Amino acid sequence: YQATRSNKKDEWKIIKIEYSEEEIKEMGFLCSSCGEYHKNLPFAYGADAPFQYSKVPKNELDKRCELNDDICIIDGKEFFIKGNLFIKVEDNEDFSWNVWVQIPEQDFKRMEEMWEEENRILDKPYLGKLSTQLDVYSDTLDLQVKVYTQNVGYRPKIEVIETSHPLFFEQENGITMDRVTSFAKQILYGH
Repeated sequence: YQATRSNKKDEWKIIKIEYSEEEIKEMGFLCSSCGEYHKNLPFAYGADAPFQYSKVPKNELDKRCELNDDICIIDGKEFFIKGNLFIKVEDNEDFSWNVWVQIPEQDFKRMEEMWEEENRILDKPYLGKLSTQLDVYSDTLDLQVKVYTQNVGYRPKIEVIETSHPLFFEQENGITMDRVTSFAKQILYGH
């Protein structure tokens, strides 16, 4: 937005600034991870915690929740892991949503038990529910997903189970760079 007035006695006129696709591509962004300004569009976005974590009163977080970069446990009853939901981008690298998934306690314990084991990639996929709201789509909370354990040092790969949701279709069929630009417009610039 831009606010302008001719002189101090005039009312402010507030207008929304519209940017073209080319201007958006040239803008870049301030990285929340490293604090540096990057000229290129981001190919990953994510949440710091599962959606359910935001529902716990702030003064109770330390007592009720365990949260780090990879896992979250709420009240010893809800178990979440962080993973990467990859989407192919036409003529480019893959795009990644870094998302939280709620999984059953027994699967969570199995993943913890196998965390440093090389053979963990042999485990069958776990079933879970998406616990991250991706605002560029209609409601993504509770979408059914498969969680594929990766090599040690890599987050699990998340795959949406077949549904009529647009996220499933984009993961299945891929997206264009225009779609990546539209993510940046909405997430970084609020357009």
